[in-house]
Amino acid sequence: AVWVRCYFHFFGQWLILVAKKTAVYGFKARVYGLEYKYMPDGLSTMEEIGIVMAGPASVLVVYLALIATAQLYRATGSYLPDLASKYIAAFGIGTVLDPVLVLLVDLATSNYACDARPGCRVDYTRSSCDCVEGDAFKLWRRMVDENNGGVLGIFYAVAVYMITGAAACAAGYYYLV
Repeated sequence: AVWVRCYFHFFGQWLILVAKKTAVYGFKARVYGLEYKYMPDGLSTMEEIGIVMAGPASVLVVYLALIATAQLYRATGSYLPDLASKYIAAFGIGTVLDPVLVLLVDLATSNYACDARPGCRVDYTRSSCDCVEGDAFKLWRRMVDENNGGVLGIFYAVAVYMITGAAACAAGYYYLV
């Protein structure tokens, strides 16, 4: 359950990019999630914040759908099988921890500072550039590029993650009680 949520995270972001008619390329399915590149230059800062938020928000929407399914079972007087109930609870833990788990994967796979990599320095869109800017680093990079300072990007990312984390905690509380 915790592993599956990473695909919903990146798929939700991809959907937002496609809806915004942003060119998405280099799409690869990995064991730890989906990788794709896009050029953030055509997006406003608020749109970039929305893309970062779309990841954990997508996972939250799936979690809420799982909770609604459990509530439908309860409303009909029956109960979910024990395994399904545990799956939903584990998915909830993954939903709360989603930003931290994505950060850990981004750190482990070195998905940051792409512009400093030899294959990416000239052109981020080249296939020789095997780097994708991680979620936790997108807003830092954006703020540095706009001369606003990376700290503001960290503030935005933390605020987004706190909002989605609080909503996930509330949903988990509702499910468990």
